[in-house]
Order: sequence, then structure tokens, then C-alpha cells
Amino acid sequence: MPTSYMAASFGNPADYYYPPSFVNHAFPPPPPSHPHHQHYHQLQHHQHHHHPPPPPPATTFYPSRPMPPPPPPPHAFITTDQELCDYLYHMGFVQGACTDTVVTVGHCQKEAHALMLGRSPKLQQLLSAQGKKKKKQLSLGDAPLTATEEVVHTAIAHFYRPLHQQDILYLFARPRTLLGLLDFAAYLELHPLCAMIYDALNHEWTLDTIVFWLPYLELGASADTASVAHATHFLTAVLPAQLDAFGPDNNYIDLAHVYAHLPLPLLKRCIEHEKLTARDPMQRLHFAKQVLALRDDDGTKATLRFDDGNVSVMLIPAQST
Repeated sequence: MPTSYMAASFGNPADYYYPPSFVNHAFPPPPPSHPHHQHYHQLQHHQHHHHPPPPPPATTFYPSRPMPPPPPPPHAFITTDQELCDYLYHMGFVQGACTDTVVTVGHCQKEAHALMLGRSPKLQQLLSAQGKKKKKQLSLGDAPLTATEEVVHTAIAHFYRPLHQQDILYLFARPRTLLGLLDFAAYLELHPLCAMIYDALNHEWTLDTIVFWLPYLELGASADTASVAHATHFLTAVLPAQLDAFGPDNNYIDLAHVYAHLPLPLLKRCIEHEKLTARDPMQRLHFAKQVLALRDDDGTKATLRFDDGNVSVMLIPAQST
């Protein structure tokens, strides 16, 4: 039997039991014979000369060279892209091995490796400006205010183990984090991640669900964020077209109910937005007054504005009057 097969199939032969006769290379004794036959053989034995014993069998049974070591277990090797991503995530991000860069966003600091951070065009440009420093410092003072610590953590983890569609759907349970991740991904110029979030929101936002998301779309100082821009496009172009709100029948009551839930800064932005598909300024004005009638009266007024022959509608908050 070949040695390699024995090593692979049976391991070390010393671990097994062998009968003494087999180990000592002796043939098994013959079965006992009849007594008459024994007497006959004894007579023959005395009448004939002794014959020399047969030569002993070969004295070497086991191979003289050592057995090869057993192969390592299959899981010791990284064989798939997912296993590689998991390894980088746990060793490089969770355990912080081989980090050389500190990213600061507000009061949040995260350590990572420059090679991974370079997946962001914006961060790659900042890293290039620092040359070959052993420990790099990236301070993102102009990052969106919606980039909370959880958002920054999720975005940097994405460099090590990319987020999938299922991960984005999981974040629907935390709307503020998802919208903040969209803002921060757009800031970092991670366009594939932005596209995945946009696609998920397009499937999620409808007439029945958009009201749930509105409280998380406060403009404040973040009027130019990707999440607010996407919500504005949905509220002024997509949803009115789905409802045929500004057709000949002025069927905008459902849209007005949605607008009545908007925070005032976002409401003003949408009412005055050029993409709102009202037929003319008068229809837009009537729509704005319908929306204000459905809201709590806070003194906000809707009026026409005339500017060099151009007529538009504007909302004037109470404190501005």
C-alpha cells in the first residue's frame, strides 16, 4: 500500500493495534492434527534428517522515512471575497490592527488605515496632501451636521466591509441614521453607496409612508444635504406626478395633507421650489393657502411676489411680518 495513502487515510500506524503474530512477522500455527497423524509424523521425524528452518520474513514493515504532516483545516485559508472582507473588518476595523490615520468629525474620532480610507475620493485627496506621515490626521470640519457618531462609524466600516442592500433596509428602523449616512456618503463622494440608498428610499417613500420620514428632514443649517435635496425632489416632482395633483381638477387635497406635516423651513422650500408642477402662480397660491389651512395657525402667510414681470408665490413666517 502506498505510504501517502496510509498517511492520508489511516494516520500513524503506531496508533493502531496489531496481533503479536502479525507484529513479529510469524505465520500462524497450523491447526491441530489427528493423534494418529501426530504419531506418524513423529516416526518420520526420527527416521529423517532435520531440515533447516525456512528463512525469516522481511524484517522491515513500516517505512523508514517519517510521515508527512496532515494538511491544515480548510478554514485556515481565505477562499472567498466575503471571507476577506470579514477578515479586514474584524482585524482592521473592530480590533484596530495596523491603523495609521485618525478621522475626526466633530467630537467623534475613528482610527483606520489610509489604504481603506482612500476608497473615498475626498479622503484620498486629503491623505495625499499629508505626504508620507506615519500617523495622519484628517479633520472633517465641513462634514454635514447629520454625521453623528453612529453615522461616521457605519461609513468607515463600509470601507472595510461594504454595505449591502439588506443592510440599508435594516437601517429603515433608524431613519435619522440612514438619512445621515446618505448625507455623509455624498460628502465623501461614495456614489455607489448613495445610489443604493436612493434606490431604497424610492421604493419606501409613498403617499402612505412619507409622513413617517418628515420629522427627520429638519433643514436647520443642513439645507444643502443630500437627504433634504432628495426629499425635496420627491415632494415637488415625484409625488405630485403620482397623484396628478395639479391637473385640470385641482386634485391636490392629498398632497396638501402631506405638505401640512412638513416642518416650516421644508414647507417654504417646497412651496417656492421651481420643480413644483403647478400650472401657474394662481394655482400654486391656492394650493399654498390650502396647506396653511390644514396646519396649526402660526401666523404664516402665503402671498404673490412680483419681480420684474415675474410672478411667484412665497411663504412669509409670522416673525417676518
